[in-house]
Amino acid sequence: MNELGRVAQQELIDGSRSSADRNREGQFATPFPLALEIVRLMKSLWPAEKPVEFLEPCVGTGAFYSAMRAEFATLDRAVGIEKDQELSQAAAT
Repeated sequence: MNELGRVAQQELIDGSRSSADRNREGQFATPFPLALEIVRLMKSLWPAEKPVEFLEPCVGTGAFYSAMRAEFATLDRAVGIEKDQELSQAAAT
């Protein structure tokens, strides 16, 4: 799925749940522009010879993963963990 599709999925999921429900579950979606800014900063500090590995313990729909894919030509390893099945399915597509 491309970034526009991921954002659309995130909006559908968020729209189907109340703010109270999302807060209770600790679900705070990172906007893609913020994730991209953070990844760009990290990339500027990353040694060129070091493998790029990604671990996201609360991946949601995958904003940080999407930002990593946008900034790095290859990811040597990527693992995302999400307890919410609907969010996890959106991240996997």
